[in-house]
Amino acid sequence: MTARILVAPIAVAAAAVLTACGGGGGETSEQARDRFYAALDATQEALGGEWEVRDDTTARGCSLPLWTDGQSYPGLRLGPMPDDVSAAVTTARDALRERGYDTTIGDVGTVAELRARGNGTEVITFRVADDGMTLQGESDCRPR
Repeated sequence: MTARILVAPIAVAAAAVLTACGGGGGETSEQARDRFYAALDATQEALGGEWEVRDDTTARGCSLPLWTDGQSYPGLRLGPMPDDVSAAVTTARDALRERGYDTTIGDVGTVAELRARGNGTEVITFRVADDGMTLQGESDCRPR
């Protein structure tokens, strides 16, 4: 009986850590990828113009707590010159916030940068300057 009492809390804690770490609950890495690419699609659609999609659909390895191997997917989109840099940042911010991302805005030299955090480890970086725009990031790390 003592062994059962000790094992049950450990199993419950381990399950809670595994499901909470990725932020996507029981989401698979493919579902996280699809949700991530949909966010990139929606953002570039909101920004308008012709975009070059250079997403690498090959999974990358990543680590989850409790020595669990996971995988995530990278994305890269190259956009046109914006009509207005400030307006582009606002548009991208609004599109990503609408999808539940937390955003921060800053500058990297002469480039405006918007960083967006989604579920778990998911991150999207939008950079814009007078000569073009980029959207890049990586989907949430999920178990294989």
